[in-house]
Amino acid sequence: MTFLIKSDIIRSDSDGSNCKQFTQNNRRVYECVNVTFQNISRIPSGTMVLKIVNSMMKQLSLLNNTEIVTVVMNFCNLSDVLPEAFVFATNLRKLDLSHNLLRTLEFKSGYRFIIQNLVISYNDLIAVPLLYSLQQLTHLDLSHNKIRYLAGYNLLLPSLEVVDLSYNHLHVVKPTNFGDMIRIIELDECPWRCDCHLRDFVAFQRKTLSAKSSRCYEPARIRGTKWDDLSLKVSEVFV
Repeated sequence: MTFLIKSDIIRSDSDGSNCKQFTQNNRRVYECVNVTFQNISRIPSGTMVLKIVNSMMKQLSLLNNTEIVTVVMNFCNLSDVLPEAFVFATNLRKLDLSHNLLRTLEFKSGYRFIIQNLVISYNDLIAVPLLYSLQQLTHLDLSHNKIRYLAGYNLLLPSLEVVDLSYNHLHVVKPTNFGDMIRIIELDECPWRCDCHLRDFVAFQRKTLSAKSSRCYEPARIRGTKWDDLSLKVSEVFV
């Protein structure tokens, strides 16, 4: 049984759409489309995928279900997820909260989450969320947000292999922002400032091939230049 605190599901008066159950890829899916709610009180037994799309749910308080493996909540106007929202979702491995209004996200410390794939693209994040509790996370999609900088240890997770930071507001990154397990870093379409601060990362990228070549935004004289075409000699480009 699942509880998302407060009121029950309310069918949309506009077109009468509601929730339905079906099987996809040998998994039982429970999908709600165009509903206004804060509480789903009875998820059918055996449901492995919970999908909520084009709905109205500003806050996610608690998901109490040990069967669900995948949660997808897209276009729900979600702006607040409580740190304890998933502490009882003990089988949750993929969480997709893309296309919402999140400015921050935190997972309660002291709990062993087994989430491996986290998608929080197309939100309003200005910094990388606190993800230390997600020790088994391997794939992280932070693309299409408003992240301006990378700081602290938020991406130094022991299992993290793939990070997508494309289409953010990043100017510079450093090799030390990423852990030893990183295999792929997506960095396309950020306003990169190609100066001495970025030089070490460009060298790191060429050596490890973990990031695709991006383009410079600043200084203006080399705007549009690919990282692969830059000289690593400070006197020639990095000033």
